Amino acid sequence: MAKKKEEWLTVREAAELLSERSGHTISPNYVRYLAYGSKKDEKKYVKVRTKPLDGRTMLYSRADLEKITVKQKEPTKKGPADDSTTQSQ
Repeated sequence: MAKKKEEWLTVREAAELLSERSGHTISPNYVRYLAYGSKKDEKKYVKVRTKPLDGRTMLYSRADLEKITVKQKEPTKKGPADDSTTQSQ
């Protein structure tokens, strides 16, 4: 049986895919956050696999991105809305 070739997307393509799936705008920076976490995170839970294209550009797994829907949080008294993620399986 032939192995299915995995599809990889640029950060902009990944942001567009997540925006379509989520119904609101997702920034390329948030896609990077899903792949690398934050410097504040003690546990680095990677939700999207990456692979290098060249010394600077990374590609993001389409299969991983298709499992994610980004929910828009309601604004709080302290500040503007923030995005959070949930994974659907």
